[in-house]
Amino acid sequence: MDGPFGPSTPDGPGAVRPAAGTIDLAPGRPRCGVVLRNDGDQAVWVTSHVPLDRLNRPLRVAVDDGPDPAHLRLDIAAGTALRVEGGRRGR
Repeated sequence: MDGPFGPSTPDGPGAVRPAAGTIDLAPGRPRCGVVLRNDGDQAVWVTSHVPLDRLNRPLRVAVDDGPDPAHLRLDIAAGTALRVEGGRRGR
């Protein structure tokens, strides 16, 4: 049986109603520029919650005038990730 609970409604159980406007991520926290470089052959995904000092070994982190990468995470929405493509190796 498909849909044993009947048709869904916009305000049914589990409905998400986002607020209007822009929402700041971690307001008041210092921000800095970060460059991620993937020295490996395969793409690597970096999620929103991983500390930048705990990344896969092929990923290199360069921080612009900021704190140690141990205290940094990507400034992206929770539950999302950034894909860092693998680098090209010379022959």
